[in-house]
Amino acid sequence: MDYVTSISQYKELLTDIIETRPTTSLGNQADEQFLEATSGTPLRIHMIWIMMSLRINLMGKSRFYENSSLRCLFIMNNVNCIIKTVKGSAELSEIIGKEYLSKLNKEVLQAAQDYFSSVWHRVLYCLRDDGLNYKFPLYNGISKKSLKDRFKTFNSTFEEVCQSQSTRIVLDIHLRDELQRLILIDGGIPANILFQNQ
Repeated sequence: MDYVTSISQYKELLTDIIETRPTTSLGNQADEQFLEATSGTPLRIHMIWIMMSLRINLMGKSRFYENSSLRCLFIMNNVNCIIKTVKGSAELSEIIGKEYLSKLNKEVLQAAQDYFSSVWHRVLYCLRDDGLNYKFPLYNGISKKSLKDRFKTFNSTFEEVCQSQSTRIVLDIHLRDELQRLILIDGGIPANILFQNQ
């Protein structure tokens, strides 16, 4: 990203030199369609193409993590770093434009949602009410044993998830707040244990 920021400082010169759009395929149909529909100077198209290449490279590297929550954190942290770098440079922001930044923001939010789902789905699964009721001819009610077992499972699962996730690092405070909002509001789960080491 430092090199990309440096390139943007020579915007006037490069706008005169670069006359054609990128010819190398990204191998991703959605990105190709976005580039095709993008208007502006060839320099702008090339810069967006570079951003897309970086993102595709990050996606490939994320596959080295076997744990799906770590993959999501890797994508969130790194794509968010690209966004912050672009926003931190007036020249680069002007070249890239709001449309592609919005696309990157959606990707970060999707990774946050996927992280939430991959980590907390087991805890939320314990809160379901199916399997707790039992029926006899004269009584419909909740099985105390089933309820006790469910609480036991919930407590152990919650403790395990909190312990593993408290070591995860999300450097950007806004991104961390978004994750906590997902857990608190969308999941209804206390998030004060999350990210306690940061």
